[in-house]
Amino acid sequence: MKKIYLIFVILCAILYSCDMQGDNMRIGPTQGAAGSMARFALAQGHLYVVKSTMLSVYKIQGSGALEFVNEAVIGFGIETIFTRGNTLFIGANDAVYIYDISQPDIPVQLAAYRHLIACDPVVVQGNYAYATLRIADCRTTGEDVLEIIDVSDLRNPSLAARVPMESPYGLGVDGDKLFICEGNKGLKVFNLSDPVSPVLKQTYPEMHAWDVIPYQGILIMTGNDGIAQYDYRPADTLIFLSKIKVQK
Repeated sequence: MKKIYLIFVILCAILYSCDMQGDNMRIGPTQGAAGSMARFALAQGHLYVVKSTMLSVYKIQGSGALEFVNEAVIGFGIETIFTRGNTLFIGANDAVYIYDISQPDIPVQLAAYRHLIACDPVVVQGNYAYATLRIADCRTTGEDVLEIIDVSDLRNPSLAARVPMESPYGLGVDGDKLFICEGNKGLKVFNLSDPVSPVLKQTYPEMHAWDVIPYQGILIMTGNDGIAQYDYRPADTLIFLSKIKVQK
């Protein structure tokens, strides 16, 4: 899995248009697309990196080099980070934290949406955040669910709906499509015509799905045997395009 994760990070970096020159990391655009289980994000000309308890902030210089500018303690079990405009959504074992980055050097916490202890990647579209809560590897009892969180008021997020899942991992959303990975149980695709009432449209149990990036009609999915690309623009189907296989 470490090899697959490394390649997935590289693909994220490609979407960010990053390149390495000499001893410095050089980064092109200031906004990018990453998977829901990513631990870094680009926004407002800055790189934001989450660790187990911390959020670190780096400014992207004109040369492309990274300058450390700030660090903040968030909580415990910090796992993932997702950006939307001037807002960071940070997934942790016990909460989804919401930070304002209108001043990019100084992230300000707006709210913490608390939930039961679970593994918690999160993505956001419009007025709703979608977080998968997985019990395996996080606690011994409980239930696996998708929580849909109303974030129309960033200072007062609230639960809008809960949908039972089976060991969910990463997820991605684009328009009226919500992709949820369930590890050995495959990939599920939901219709989001109603953003708080996902309707299951497709199930792919033959796939091993760990995380996804839906980007301009192309789904990049990582699993235990590599990274695959699918075209999700046709209605109610995924069209296989290519795969990078990784030996275990």
